[in-house]
Amino acid sequence: MKKAMGMMLLAVVAGLYAGDEVNFNKNFATDENGKIVQWKFNENQEFIPLGKVEAIQGKEGNNGIRITSTGKNVHYYCNTMFPVESGDSLKFTAKVSGSGQLALGGYFYGEKRVFAFGTYPFFSITQEEQPIEKTLVIEQQAGRPAVVSGLIALVASAGSDIRISDLNVEVIRKKK
Repeated sequence: MKKAMGMMLLAVVAGLYAGDEVNFNKNFATDENGKIVQWKFNENQEFIPLGKVEAIQGKEGNNGIRITSTGKNVHYYCNTMFPVESGDSLKFTAKVSGSGQLALGGYFYGEKRVFAFGTYPFFSITQEEQPIEKTLVIEQQAGRPAVVSGLIALVASAGSDIRISDLNVEVIRKKK
C-alpha cells in the first residue's frame, strides 16, 4: 500500500512539472500554392523588406523551413495562439544550420489580445546542422498587460540564411 501511494505521489509530482506541448504547424505543411499554413510574416515597417521563407526537407527527410534575410531581421510567427503566463517557460528543440543568428521566442498578449511584449534572444548558427535546446522564461514587463497567451516567433537576423527542422515547443508551467 505504501509503495502504491508513493508511486501515485511521484506521478502527481511529475505531472505538475511536465510541460504542455504547444499544438502548431511544426511540420511547416503547405497549402496547394506552396504557402506555409498558419505562419505569417510580421509586416511592421521596421522589418521590410520581409525576406524569404520556404518549406524545405531536413537532412533526415523531415519537414522544415528556410528563412533568408534580404536586408533586415525577418520575424516569422505562427498565428496559433496558446495559453501562457508570466513565469512560464517555453522550451524549444530543433535542428538548425546555416549562417547568421536565430532567435526562438514569442509575442505575448494580455486579455482581449492586447499586445504585451515580444521577446526573442538571438544565438549564432553554424553551417553544420546541430540539435539545439533553448529555454525562454516569460518575464512580465513593467507597465505592460498581464500575459495570458502567446504566439511562437522565429527571428532571423539581418543577412541570415537559416534552416530549421524538427521544431518542437513545450510550455513549462511556473511553479505555484
